[in-house]
Amino acid sequence: MVAVNLAGANHHQEAWENPRAFIPERFIADPDAKKNVFAFSFGPRSCPGRNLAIRELLVLFSNMLKNYDFEIPKNSLFKPDVLDKHGNPQVMPSVQNLIFGPKYPDRDCRVIIRKAAKY
Repeated sequence: MVAVNLAGANHHQEAWENPRAFIPERFIADPDAKKNVFAFSFGPRSCPGRNLAIRELLVLFSNMLKNYDFEIPKNSLFKPDVLDKHGNPQVMPSVQNLIFGPKYPDRDCRVIIRKAAKY
């Protein structure tokens, strides 16, 4: 069996400058950058629902942001302002088997979601 390491491809230094850093602005500066993301595989066996999935996510997240308030718990160990020694946001430890998930889901995988206040 031959498999492609998609996580490795998504972090390849020839495709991305500073590939391990969280820099969402790279997609604004270079509209073609999203072609280097292999979340849906590539080639003739790529996901036929890729475009639908991307548009559905846009609709889903837009509605969630419109209808709900999101908040990180005050005692959370992983927040945007908690930085590692390189100045990047602290990465949550994860178990890496065939799926990725938080190492301590009871502690780290909590987001408080409540109905948005009507203005």
